[in-house]
Amino acid sequence: MVVEKDGEPHIRVQINGTDTYFTPDSISAMVLDRLKNMAEAFLNHTVNFAVITVPPHFSERQREATDIAAGMAGLKALRIISETTAAGMAYGIDVPRREECNQCHFVIYSLGAKESNLALESVNHGVFDTLAVASDNNISGDGFDNALFNYAIAHFNSENNIDITQDFEAMERLKIEVKKAEEVLLTESQAKIEIPDHALFMRFPLIITWTQLQEIRRKLIIQALDMVKNLLYDANVEKTQVHGILFTGMPSHIAKVQQPLESYLDIQHHLAPSLTRSEHAVVHGAALQGHIQSFSYQEDGCRMFYTTRLSLGIETSGSTFTNLIPRNSIFPIRRMQLFTTTRDNQEKVEIRVLEGERAVAGRNKLLGTIELPELPLKPGGELEIEVLFQIDSDEIMTVMAREEESGKEASLIIPVSMNRYTQEEVNVIVGEAEYHYEEDKLLLQEYHINVQDSREANRFGVIAK
Repeated sequence: MVVEKDGEPHIRVQINGTDTYFTPDSISAMVLDRLKNMAEAFLNHTVNFAVITVPPHFSERQREATDIAAGMAGLKALRIISETTAAGMAYGIDVPRREECNQCHFVIYSLGAKESNLALESVNHGVFDTLAVASDNNISGDGFDNALFNYAIAHFNSENNIDITQDFEAMERLKIEVKKAEEVLLTESQAKIEIPDHALFMRFPLIITWTQLQEIRRKLIIQALDMVKNLLYDANVEKTQVHGILFTGMPSHIAKVQQPLESYLDIQHHLAPSLTRSEHAVVHGAALQGHIQSFSYQEDGCRMFYTTRLSLGIETSGSTFTNLIPRNSIFPIRRMQLFTTTRDNQEKVEIRVLEGERAVAGRNKLLGTIELPELPLKPGGELEIEVLFQIDSDEIMTVMAREEESGKEASLIIPVSMNRYTQEEVNVIVGEAEYHYEEDKLLLQEYHINVQDSREANRFGVIAK
């Protein structure tokens, strides 16, 4: 039972008649500790490091909790990656062998028994970037299975004028026959569903074709299509920009959505799964990443991955810290955002590059400044300033600013080595940001009023467009 204790959710379990409470972190730690012990027994040596996969919709806080749980289990989490990214690596979509696109977009659709997980991955020279994720427990393998099962129940009830749901044995046997029929329809045009040794039901067998089966599942297929459409909309990617779609899960489940989704995306490159279950693909991808992290495996352009220790961004109007690359982002990474001028006839902009976690720009560390002079004189809000942050695998960050109309641009190169901060220093900076959150919020409100009242405030600044 989940209960509140000390202001936090706990799991209450009775052990020998006594209530014992566990935090979610400690439950996760128990699971990881069990896996650690199993691995050590199999390998016959100590395991200290791990690559951990999590659902693609996990928030930053949930990922941090997973990292904490790993520490409680005596493991150092070298990387925490999404299950869809791991599956993509398992099937080799990170291998830069497709010359026809410089930056490939792949939809990864994990159709599990209880839910669907989608991710749109951008892959550029072996580097993954998750652009959008989606999840829906109403669209699942079980949902598709039950659609035909419920249709069969209605058929037998109608033909025999009875309620088959009251016959437990008949229901169990019908469920088995429905599964068999689904397997047959993977290769045959039609299948017969009947309940052997039940004379009453043998008289009216259900003949089902693949077309009928698709019609029965039509509602779920439409929902799956809507998920993909919303995924692309959230990432601002057109369906014509999608290079391929990868399905993971049971083959019988995949077959239910593969054709309509591939038709919608007009996919020319079919990524046939070689691993029969999604969890196998996820584990395979995590194992590959573990090899990469151990420095013992370099194949087909795979690269080392690190994460940013603190957030990186710029100062915008009202002394606001605008975050372009969040803390713990995997790099190599590339992020771009459009900004505009704050004043009429603003002749230049100054872009202050910052690092930290505070909402108030001045409370963060200044890494450098970019200036774009002699800009076209326009009303405030009309010019477009494109700001690009890019960190390469050598831990070098390039910040570039470009004004679209004049073509003027400037750049700044900054080393962002992970070794600049210890974990203790990072914890202090993050803790201070959380402690001063309300204070910073009030300061920004005050700054905003001052900017509106002052002609000189933010004279050369920018604001998000």
